[in-house]
Amino acid sequence: PAIRPLISGGKLLEYSAHMVPEGGLAMVPQMVNDGVMIVGDAAGFCLNLGFTVRGMDLAIASAQAAATTVIAAKERADFSASSLAQYKRELEQSCVMRDMQHFRKIPALMLTRAL
Repeated sequence: PAIRPLISGGKLLEYSAHMVPEGGLAMVPQMVNDGVMIVGDAAGFCLNLGFTVRGMDLAIASAQAAATTVIAAKERADFSASSLAQYKRELEQSCVMRDMQHFRKIPALMLTRAL
């Protein structure tokens, strides 16, 4: 009700939605290759914990890790897969891989018939 006056008469121009990746750690792909890093939702950094779905925080943290890696790679003028492997180390030191590892069994739990 509070925003009704603000959007009254408005016209929907676009609707957008996509599937939430729910495979947990098992669906995280190879994250680096020559000249490329996979970040956020594209890397499967999403956790469906049953009562909440986490993803925005993991996307931001993985973007920070990617930015740190790109800055270092640019200073070295080396964007090879071995140089960009720093991204994986950055992720392991952040909440991203720590939480993905901690909740790795949740996808299988969500399929349990007893729930």
